[in-house]
Amino acid sequence: MTAPGLTVTLTNPVNGKQETVNITGALHQKTLENGDVEMVATGRNALFDPQVPGLVGLILTIGSFSWVVDQEGNLVQSLQGTGQRIDLCELLA
Repeated sequence: MTAPGLTVTLTNPVNGKQETVNITGALHQKTLENGDVEMVATGRNALFDPQVPGLVGLILTIGSFSWVVDQEGNLVQSLQGTGQRIDLCELLA
């Protein structure tokens, strides 16, 4: 999945604060030999998944980050990688 030229404006409905971020990264999905699925986010991505430690809430990743889930969607490998993680919820608080 790719998103060339994509920006998103996020709004906190409580205080009205907004942030516009560039999220032109790519998300790669690979099924491993054992059936687990490895997700790799490269570039600039807005990520949210309450099942993945490090993604509870909404974060902007800049760099290369990955995580792995099993066939039932259970987390096998938590979010790890190199680059920046920016807490978008904190920016909007």
